[in-house]
Amino acid sequence: LQEPIAASLAYGFQHEQDNVFWLVFDFGGGTFDAAVIHVRDGVIQVVNHGGDNNLGGKLIDWAIVEQIFVPALRSFNLPDFRRGNKKWLVPFAKLKLHAESAKIALSKDLSYEITDEFICQDDSGEPVHLDLAITRSLLERLIDPLLSKTVNICKDVLAAQKLSPRDISKVILVGGPTVTPIFRQVLLDRER
Repeated sequence: LQEPIAASLAYGFQHEQDNVFWLVFDFGGGTFDAAVIHVRDGVIQVVNHGGDNNLGGKLIDWAIVEQIFVPALRSFNLPDFRRGNKKWLVPFAKLKLHAESAKIALSKDLSYEITDEFICQDDSGEPVHLDLAITRSLLERLIDPLLSKTVNICKDVLAAQKLSPRDISKVILVGGPTVTPIFRQVLLDRER
């Protein structure tokens, strides 16, 4: 079974309403899936499904790296310091790990600090340390364009079944990034 379908089935065994539609919103590490589920007479059926195979949590990680971390390191002698440059593969791998840790921490905390973390040596042989704080509000601004894409996919999946957000009785969130409060907030705001 696909993950969104499995999630809806697991949830369905405790559901008391009948003849309702659910939306499974699955924002995983690398993909996004939206599934419309119809529950009637105890039968759970997928009535439509859509998604994007290149939209997921790793895009949040890379946005943190490229829009927060890299600019914070501009004062160092790092010529052509960019993702994809073989010379800087190891430092970018470290930055990606720190970005994922920040993303996870900011799902429950309002800020996250990285203090004097060694990343690499610059072209002058000087150590490059990352030292900064990230707020949840900054992370939310980075996430917003990705969330807009997911909402548009959900609207398309619903529209194909002639449904609107108001026709959905439950939204089932699947995937680590959906723990971040902005996901719930945006989905609630846009279902009205």
